[in-house]
Amino acid sequence: MGVAALAVLAIPLASLGASAGSRSLAKTGGGPFIYWTDDLTGSSRIGRAELDGTQVRRKLIGGLPDFPCGVDVGGGHVYWGTDATAGAVGRANADGTHVRRRFIDGGTGVCGVATGPGHLYWANQDAVTPNTPSIGRAKLDGSRSNQGFIGSAKANFPCGVTAHGGDLYWGNDADNTPGASTIQRARLDGTHVKEAFIADPFVDDPCGVAVDAKHVYWTNQDLGTIGRANLEGSHAKRDFIDVGGTPCGLAIYRGHLYWGDFGPDVGRANLDGSQVRKHFIDGLGAVCGVAVG
Repeated sequence: MGVAALAVLAIPLASLGASAGSRSLAKTGGGPFIYWTDDLTGSSRIGRAELDGTQVRRKLIGGLPDFPCGVDVGGGHVYWGTDATAGAVGRANADGTHVRRRFIDGGTGVCGVATGPGHLYWANQDAVTPNTPSIGRAKLDGSRSNQGFIGSAKANFPCGVTAHGGDLYWGNDADNTPGASTIQRARLDGTHVKEAFIADPFVDDPCGVAVDAKHVYWTNQDLGTIGRANLEGSHAKRDFIDVGGTPCGLAIYRGHLYWGDFGPDVGRANLDGSQVRKHFIDGLGAVCGVAVG
């Protein structure tokens, strides 16, 4: 089941994937912290907690449009997407102050945001006239926005995006076409797009993507698993971690993976797949995007 279908059921999206910026952000206000998007009808929000899962603030940033989708942190700010017809990228200070709910306008179905060197990237799932589903890019200050930075021929129903090294990665549900899901990769300047960097049968309805120095990780929403492959895309495993439910956004930080489960929990596991804690942070609403920074 794709994100669009889940939205109809009033369950939400993230992280979607969190980027290298999540891992390199200097400590702000005692951080780093875990951030997540939480979809509650009429009261959607961004939450935050300490890395050990304590000091949970369920509403660090409130009053968001329904279905906030994807979150990342970088340069002292937290960014998120809005998966709605009038989609936008929002921004606030990492402590939740100075909220700009429509920091970058003009997208649709924004599901996944990522910070990279000098730029912000996001996934547009729905058609953006005159473009179609795409990867967008802008300067970190919101200027020079390009909604069709990587066009629909290369990004058909993208979900989740992350930047690592000189590359950009995102999940592609291929407009919910069975057997056509992929993890895609391009250079940060939008060139050298690899449409089937990691493909079926290792990928099934991906949304969150996270990358470290050795591996690429992704969520398989329809399978309830987290997949893993080597950095060049080889030795892919679609069932690297069986987390159950509908895993969505994904983030990496210092030896751990974090994910949202489209339910009330943030999960955590070691990077080797051990010590799986499906309810690492619980009692939330409908969590998708996850980031650490």
